Amino acid sequence: MMYPVIDFLLDIAPRIMTFPDDMEKLANEFKQVSGFPDNIGCIDGSYIPVRCPAGKVRSVYVNRHHYPSLTLPGICDNRKRFLDASTGAPSKIHDSRIFRLSTISKKLPQLCAGKYHILGDAAYPSREFLMTPLRDYGSLDASDKAFNAKLSSTRVVIEKAFGEL
Repeated sequence: MMYPVIDFLLDIAPRIMTFPDDMEKLANEFKQVSGFPDNIGCIDGSYIPVRCPAGKVRSVYVNRHHYPSLTLPGICDNRKRFLDASTGAPSKIHDSRIFRLSTISKKLPQLCAGKYHILGDAAYPSREFLMTPLRDYGSLDASDKAFNAKLSSTRVVIEKAFGEL
């Protein structure tokens, strides 16, 4: 019974979880809520607990909380609606590698068109289309720290979206 449901969800997901055509509207909605300009989404990952698949090495699936899981990376908008999600990666694999290998990482440069970006935490690589916190090696000034705080307070929407699942 579970496999027909999974097949159905996989079939409809591309029609439901998609970036809107009007990126300007999406960016304006984010800016009204957070004050962060040109942002069209926030990215993070969440763990989905699983039993280690038969014949697989358990340690590859064990996450930092010491239980086996898959990582579910997702991107949501300011209303906590998922625009993209994928799964299947064992949780031992770092978020940045999962992102690098994802389909959306190859689509984002075109979606963002040199104007927009999504926000991620420090686990993700900083790119023109993916804004992450400034690294703190002890030399961040007050404006850098304010930028990081604003990014973090805006990005929390994806954590809330996962929390509501």
